[in-house]
Amino acid sequence: MEITKAFLSDIPEIMSLIRAAVAKMIAGGLYQWDDQYPNIEIITDDVNAGTLFKISVKKRIAGVIVLNEQYFPQYNDLEWEDKEGKFMIVHRLCVHPDYQGQGYSQKLMHFAEEHTKKNGYSSIRLDTFMSNQRALALYDSLSYRRVGTVIFRKGLFQCFEKIL
Repeated sequence: MEITKAFLSDIPEIMSLIRAAVAKMIAGGLYQWDDQYPNIEIITDDVNAGTLFKISVKKRIAGVIVLNEQYFPQYNDLEWEDKEGKFMIVHRLCVHPDYQGQGYSQKLMHFAEEHTKKNGYSSIRLDTFMSNQRALALYDSLSYRRVGTVIFRKGLFQCFEKIL
């Protein structure tokens, strides 16, 4: 198992992973992602920016995560604990259904924390759909603090922060 930056040549496999994850979400009644988000243009931009990381298991991409400084203006209305430091934002954490329940989300989040610290950031921020109970439980279990909620296209999202 290794975590590395994704390449343009990885995009077809990443999109297949995302489609499989979206199908499983929808089958389970979770409508967080769809054919509009995340789409190939977003993923291509992430790869080109060097911000999309993949976790590979036996030469197969098991999951992905995006780490950058981009956030929506709704974040400005929340009471973040880290008011002075630089913060990294987590986007598009996704694990292929074949690899779910095996700890790969936690591994990607631990990588995100180490990458964030190594690059001089003092905290991580992220959001997840309020109906995504697995994601909410993941961030709670990793000691992320619930900061508040924001509204995006799909509805209400819980925002989290962790000081590193």
